[in-house]
Amino acid sequence: MLPTNPKISRSYLQDVSLGIPPKTTSIIQPLDVYFNRQRKMILRRVFNHVRLDDIHINLAERNNVIKLHSLVHSQMKSKAFESMIKYVWYRSGYLKTDPDPFQNVKDVCFTFEKDKCCVEECINGQIIRCS
Repeated sequence: MLPTNPKISRSYLQDVSLGIPPKTTSIIQPLDVYFNRQRKMILRRVFNHVRLDDIHINLAERNNVIKLHSLVHSQMKSKAFESMIKYVWYRSGYLKTDPDPFQNVKDVCFTFEKDKCCVEECINGQIIRCS
């Protein structure tokens, strides 16, 4: 519904909607530039863990999909990834300053050199670290 003020109505009629040019989303869309690759790294690691360790869980069930995406969202919203998210915007051309060096998902979630299991003589490996 258009506003009743004639000045505002005219400005609405003059606005032009611009689309993203074909074959440029990988260059100018922040999620496509870097973020989605990091998100998919967590998803693949969980899927591979379930398949390779023969864990009897159906990751295609609605509740399991929701839980998995909730895990990914919880990890990615951590302060540890703030600089990485700023880099995504910088690389897309929306920020002018390059953020300091950042840690990506592999560095934060899948580096286990310092982590030890709290159970003595545990032979099970970790699949992910909390960010």
